[in-house]
Amino acid sequence: MSKASGDQGGGVAGRLRRLGLGRKADDARGAEGDKPPVKKKKKKVAVASTEASKPAVKAKPAVAPPPAARPASRPGGVPADERPPEHKSTGPKALREIADDDMEQILTAHREWITSKSAAGTRADLSKTNLREAYLQGAQLRGADLREANLQKAELQNADLFLADMRGSDMLGAMLQKAVLKRVKLKGGSLISARLEEADLTEGDFEGADLREADLREATLESACLNRANLRGANLFMIEAPQC
Repeated sequence: MSKASGDQGGGVAGRLRRLGLGRKADDARGAEGDKPPVKKKKKKVAVASTEASKPAVKAKPAVAPPPAARPASRPGGVPADERPPEHKSTGPKALREIADDDMEQILTAHREWITSKSAAGTRADLSKTNLREAYLQGAQLRGADLREANLQKAELQNADLFLADMRGSDMLGAMLQKAVLKRVKLKGGSLISARLEEADLTEGDFEGADLREADLREATLESACLNRANLRGANLFMIEAPQC
């Protein structure tokens, strides 16, 4: 009896224990089931931006400004801005036209002005006047105003141009054989291919004048200023070309 009851009790107790353990296991499973599911952390994958994925653009190297252009040099290493001038004769550029009769009156009044030492008559003002191919052989024009006059191919043989102001005048091909140009002001003037044989240019100011191909045979150039004058191709037979 006691053995049976012990077996029975052991059997009951064993069952109870088993039931208790089973309940605990169920409770544990239930507790685990009540817990919210654990979210798996996703690994962040670093994605390169499109800008970063683009190939790096190399910066263009800074371009240094070109060096300042130096004036071209002619043979001998003389910069172009120091070369003697080369004037361009483009035909009549004067502003005035003078009829022959008016010209004769101007010359007459000028002669009176000279002989009277300015007490009478009028100084000739022929500045910016078209005197192209004018016939002025032996004309008395000392001290006359001939600035920027057009005297291309004018006939001025034996003319008296002492102290005349002829700055900037154009005397392309003018004929000035034996003319008197003492102390004349011809700075910046053009005497290209002019005929100046035996002319008297003593103390004349020819600074910057263009005398290319001019004929200066036996001309007198004592104390004349030829600074920066262009004498290329000029005939300088039997003369000295001093510098001022």
